[in-house]
Amino acid sequence: GDSRWVHRPARDAARYAARTDPATDAGRIHAGLCRLIGVRAAHAAFGGGELIGFRSKNAHVLGFIRPGATARVLVLANFSETPQTVAAEVLSGMPASALDLITGTRHDLRSALTLPGCGMVWLAC
Repeated sequence: GDSRWVHRPARDAARYAARTDPATDAGRIHAGLCRLIGVRAAHAAFGGGELIGFRSKNAHVLGFIRPGATARVLVLANFSETPQTVAAEVLSGMPASALDLITGTRHDLRSALTLPGCGMVWLAC
């Protein structure tokens, strides 16, 4: 058998159905995860398993690059509950600006980048 299911509770049908209702927490989480899955599927840099570490020089921000044949994605994730900043000089080897694939926002990478608490960006470089 599959031991991953040993300690999981029975599925609550009503809560499972709530995933399609955007007014519920489950609905917002489900929609957000579906959006991230769609963004990943649409960008070749997320294919394959290559990952290159990126030193953010901030102990709270994890950084890595997903290289692709035609583009790469810089992922920065803030593991703190408070806003954290990645200094401009850390980003100086990147293009002058990059598009956040999650929000569609363009970021100036010649300036410091502040991530909200528990926030992340997927920057197309």
